Amino acid sequence: METSFWALAIMGTTVFVLRLGMMFLGFGDHDYGDAGDVGDVDVGGEFDFDGQTGHGADSMHAFTFLSLQSLATFFMGVGWMGLVALKSWSLDTLPATLCAAGFGVFCVFLLGKLLQQAMHLESSGTLDKQQALGKIGKVYARIPVGGQGQIQIEVQGRLVTLAARSADGELSTGATVLVEDIDGAGVLVVSPSY
Repeated sequence: METSFWALAIMGTTVFVLRLGMMFLGFGDHDYGDAGDVGDVDVGGEFDFDGQTGHGADSMHAFTFLSLQSLATFFMGVGWMGLVALKSWSLDTLPATLCAAGFGVFCVFLLGKLLQQAMHLESSGTLDKQQALGKIGKVYARIPVGGQGQIQIEVQGRLVTLAARSADGELSTGATVLVEDIDGAGVLVVSPSY
């Protein structure tokens, strides 16, 4: 039994480390679908790849990745815990196997939770201009009467420069403005803020 635990530990650890290294180096996939499903071990749900949701080939690709990573994690946990149970705790074969299997399941669950937390850290980078409504900004490029200029405003925690037009006439560079609306073309409609 000890040989089996060694084989599982070495094989699982090797695959786990290789996949993790490939992920950090930019090889392989970084999109794990709905990370909430990973922690709940419900991998059969819908996945969102580049804004498209569905069960097609993309979700099968994510399922394959999750299965490989999960199996590697499970085997790694089973192997190392089995060795600890046999050698350090001097357990018999059956209790050592049960202990190892339980630890393997725990490792897969822990991996799911870690991936879930990592997904919460990711940002799509998409700017939601609606978040600018009601905020104060400064004119970056003069806004002429009937024309467009630019303002700098903090949106979603970052300072951005966006196209703007005035509802009240010309606004010079450096003027403080209030974002009142967004027109159909996505241009901010601003007015002087005093």
